[in-house]
Amino acid sequence: MNASDISNINTANFILRHFVDLSARLLPLLNDLTQKRNPTEEEKNSIRKIVSVYSHYRFDPNTSVQLINSNILELIQKTFENIVDAQRKKSIERKLYLDHFLYERERLIDVWETVEAN
Repeated sequence: MNASDISNINTANFILRHFVDLSARLLPLLNDLTQKRNPTEEEKNSIRKIVSVYSHYRFDPNTSVQLINSNILELIQKTFENIVDAQRKKSIERKLYLDHFLYERERLIDVWETVEAN
């Protein structure tokens, strides 16, 4: 493995971490907004923007398995899909997906902090 390969892996890890952190903020917000009975126009606009982020962001869920030995991208994808399919999913089911994603994120943060401390 040469320096260029290491640099590419580090860049991919940085982007992955950023996307995980972004998802930890956006997915709970999307979940809350989609459960509102009468969202305001601003809330509807926020929903559209968040849905647009995930609808246009193309990634292979196996990437996170390859890079960090975690299915975090698959969890993000499934969480998003369950939130936007809210009319067919029970609230508890959406919450389980969201909780699973957030738990895995916390686990990864612990791993990343340990690696950075060394």
